[in-house]
Amino acid sequence: MPSARRRTQLLLAALAAGVLSAGCSASGDAQGAAPSASAADAQEVAYYRCLEKQGMALEVTDSGHLRVDKDKAAAAGAAKQQAAEDKCRSKLPGSTQPKASADAVEAARKITACFRENGVPEYPDPDPRTAEIKLSDELAAKVKRDFAEVAAKCSPADGRSGIVGG
Repeated sequence: MPSARRRTQLLLAALAAGVLSAGCSASGDAQGAAPSASAADAQEVAYYRCLEKQGMALEVTDSGHLRVDKDKAAAAGAAKQQAAEDKCRSKLPGSTQPKASADAVEAARKITACFRENGVPEYPDPDPRTAEIKLSDELAAKVKRDFAEVAAKCSPADGRSGIVGG
C-alpha cells in the first residue's frame, strides 16, 4: 500500500490529469469564478467544496477549476490536509473504493491484535470498510524505530499489510 504522502501525490496527479483532459472552460479569479458545470465537474466541485468546509483554502485556476491553495494547505499541516481528504474522498469523481472482503478485514484485525499484544497498545483498528490500517506519522516512526521485530512478526507473509502512513 502506498504511504499517505504517496497516495496524496497520486490523488493530485489524477486530479491534474482530469483537469487537463477537461479542456477549456471559463476563466476567472479565486473570488468569483464559476467552474465548468459538466457532471464530472460538478462532482469535482462538490469534492473541493467539501475540502473547503473542512478548513482547506481553495483557489481557482486560470481555466476556472478549483484546487487547494498549496501554500495555505502546507501552512495548515499535513495532518489537517489528510483528514480533510479522508472526509471528502467519497465525493471525488472515480474514487470509490471497493469494500474489502471479510477475509481482508479479519487479516487486518489480526495485524492490529498482534501489534497490541507485542507492546504497541495504541496500534489503531483497521477501517472496517477498506481494511486499511492508518498510522499517524509519529506511530509509524515509532514502529520503525522501536518495534522492527514486532513489525516483521506481525506483517503477513505476502507483504501486503494494508497499512497506510508513515
